[in-house]
Amino acid sequence: REESGKKRSVFQSVRKQSLLKDVEDQIKQSILEGAYKVNDKLPPERELVIQFQVGRSTIREALHNIESMGLIFTKRGAEAGSYVSEPTSRPITGIIENLIRAKTVDIAHLIQARMYIEPSVAAHVAINHTKEDIERITAHLDSASILLKKNTKEARLENILFHVEIAKSTQNPVIIFLSESVVHASTACLLYTSPSPRDR
Repeated sequence: REESGKKRSVFQSVRKQSLLKDVEDQIKQSILEGAYKVNDKLPPERELVIQFQVGRSTIREALHNIESMGLIFTKRGAEAGSYVSEPTSRPITGIIENLIRAKTVDIAHLIQARMYIEPSVAAHVAINHTKEDIERITAHLDSASILLKKNTKEARLENILFHVEIAKSTQNPVIIFLSESVVHASTACLLYTSPSPRDR
């Protein structure tokens, strides 16, 4: 109860014109500074309305924007609410996908980016790896080889995991998130713009 009491006192009421941004900034700060940790539940909307002294629509929009940044996720049902997310590459992937939709980025750009990133990552992992790293990478490669004989689309999806696993072996969050984002975006382009007859 003491912990929940401390968390309720994290926020200050907002009385400025830029209400939405101020609410977002305070909630973001509370997460980034560790007042709320991964999988912690944020206070319910009605509590946030009282703490910030703003309307429910402002709270909802702030939470929606923070969720789009990948900092929180929403649960439905008995445990409904907003929870702090594990850091992921989803926000970066979303930006790349928006650039693709805007026709600023195409598959050639993504392939070129992968040609810059992946050989360097593979060279590093070839020298710096553990037995467990090799086992995980090999398992994904073997699975992709098997799936390739049955379903090209599933094989490509498994191929994502293979490349991501190599990136994870670097234990460098920047490389991992960038690699995941570029691989996911480029694979999505291939899957949804060039369907294979075998997948039908």
